[in-house]
Formats: sequence, structure tokens, C-alpha cells
Amino acid sequence: MKLKKWLYNHVTIFRKDANRILFNEESEDKVTLKIKEKFQKEKQFIKESEYNGSEMPIKMKKQLDIFIHVLLILSIIAMAIHFVFVGKVSGISMSPTFEDNQIVLTTAYTSLSYGDIVVYQDVNNDFKSSRVIKRVIALEGDTIYCEDGVVYVNGKAIEEDYIVGTTSDFDEVTIEDGEVFLMGDNRENSVDSRSVGTLKTAYITKKVVM
Repeated sequence: MKLKKWLYNHVTIFRKDANRILFNEESEDKVTLKIKEKFQKEKQFIKESEYNGSEMPIKMKKQLDIFIHVLLILSIIAMAIHFVFVGKVSGISMSPTFEDNQIVLTTAYTSLSYGDIVVYQDVNNDFKSSRVIKRVIALEGDTIYCEDGVVYVNGKAIEEDYIVGTTSDFDEVTIEDGEVFLMGDNRENSVDSRSVGTLKTAYITKKVVM
């Protein structure tokens, strides 16, 4: 009976912790630390029970194990809800990588790399939409130009097996600090840095993950 009450109390506490994560009442790191501490206490309880000759019923052990796994899954889902966002593509400028009206998943980012697909917040009305999805072609400090349909970054031709259409030629551009050169994969149907110029990285809000 004592063991059953102990299990019920711990299940209730874990459920409250999971709710705090889901509704952002407490940070994931803080709650995760509390969960780890509770796990350690449970382990110690089981060890002491075995040492003292009292045996936790097999059914109880299985139920506890199942609950722990469910709790971990809930924690992962909660973090996904907090960090991953759903968006929809508008237009064909990123075709064939992403088609018009396709649903995509995006996340916050800490750094940019060549080839990243990002969401750009259009604050200067350079594009038809307030938010556009484009690919990172060149980063701050780089030079970029296009000759005979081939794009060169820092003097080296880059491989672009993801594009359709021909890239229109443009003169060499140096990317200033805090800026980036973005292009759509559908080169003949994309308004991008070739026409509007380099863009501020500060207005890149998310990175497309899939």
C-alpha cells in the first residue's frame, strides 16, 4: 500500500512538471534538472527497497518504467512545440526544393552557413510578401558574381545542383558586415539579392529545417 501511494504521488508530480513545460510556465532546463533529480531519488528508493528485503512488485516496476518513457516523450514534444514552427511557402521562387503552398518546418537559428534556407522578414517592401524563403549563397566578407550562368563566391565556382533555370549574370558584389546574399532556387522566377541587393541578417527570423 505504501509503495502504491509513493508511485501515485510521484506520477502526479511528474505530470505537473510536464504541464509546466508544455505551457511554458518554467524553462525546459530547470524542469529537466528537477526531473533528473527525481529519477535519482527513485533509483535510490528502489535500491534501498531491495537492500531492505522489500521488493517492488514487477507490475509496479513495469508501470513506472512505462511512465518514465512517456514523460520523456512528452518532454521532447514540449521542446519541439517551443522551438519548431510551421510555415507555408507562397510562390514558386524556391521550386523545385519547395513548391507553392507547401508546408515547412522552421526553427530559430544561431548561425548561418552556405546553402541554408531561411525565412527573411521583408521590412523594406522589396518583395511581394512580408516574409520570403530564400537560400543563403554568400555571407558577410564574401565576394560574389555570376558569369555565363555560373555563380562565383570568393573567386570559386559553386556547385548548385538544387536550382532550375539559368542564373542571370551580375557584377561582383562584396557582402558587408551584417549582410547576406540570398537567392531563390528557381532562378528565372525569383526576386532576390540579384535585384534588391544584399540583405540584413538581422531580418532573417528563422531557418527552414524541412
